[in-house]
Amino acid sequence: MEEQELFDRLRLAEDDGGLSLAVRLRDRIDQLIDAGLLADGDRLPPERRMAEALSVSRPTVRQALEGLERRGSVLRRHGSGTYVTNAKIEGNLHVLSALTDDVAQNRRTSRTKVLQFGFCAPDITVQKALGVEADALSAVRLIRVRVIDDVPSTYEISWMPAAIAGHLVGRDLSDVSLFRLLAETADVRPDHGTERLRASTLAEDEARELECPVGTACFLVDRTTYAADGVPIEYATTLLRGDRFLYSTRLQAPARAARSDEPLGGFETFATDDR
Repeated sequence: MEEQELFDRLRLAEDDGGLSLAVRLRDRIDQLIDAGLLADGDRLPPERRMAEALSVSRPTVRQALEGLERRGSVLRRHGSGTYVTNAKIEGNLHVLSALTDDVAQNRRTSRTKVLQFGFCAPDITVQKALGVEADALSAVRLIRVRVIDDVPSTYEISWMPAAIAGHLVGRDLSDVSLFRLLAETADVRPDHGTERLRASTLAEDEARELECPVGTACFLVDRTTYAADGVPIEYATTLLRGDRFLYSTRLQAPARAARSDEPLGGFETFATDDR
């Protein structure tokens, strides 16, 4: 989009409806990004030029851009400028898909950094989810970071019963699908699962690995995956950077839901074979 056309689209009406200029400018830019009129990688005009063209103050423009940065809509590079970064990975709460599938569907690249993998004594939450004992040989724990488009994006802790995954300890899991490996080596395949998603913030260790400030907003996903016979094969907690992910689901009226055999997002979901 040409700069003058951008300014014409961003020009604010006098009637503010009670919203500040900074909020209205932030939302107007976000609308252009959502509509595809500003694409991933586009560079926004400098603050001073934008302020002059829109007849607003530089602090107003700065506040709007800071708000967009907190939303993950733009990336501000010191000495270079502000760039659109509409690069969120979109997941569907209606389907228990693997992260690798979501990344591929969004035409992104990913790699895995394994931080720890070995036998570990599970806490009470893991014991209940997997049906294992409290001793250190009853479960294995895998801690890994997913790097998407060269940006550390998820911090995941996966627990599995040692009876199912203990034979994998010592193997390099950085570039392999965990579930595919379980299928090949133990004939164990995911069939269905339960998942909860809520808002959270990053603690110090998590923030360091994801290269974010402590306290950064994120999604926290708890997932238990089961084999076809109902045996739990994995309990995972995953922190996903809020500026890198977007989740969607299908909604329908209660009367229609009661007549439908289809599951609603987040209540009954089915897994893929890849993770």
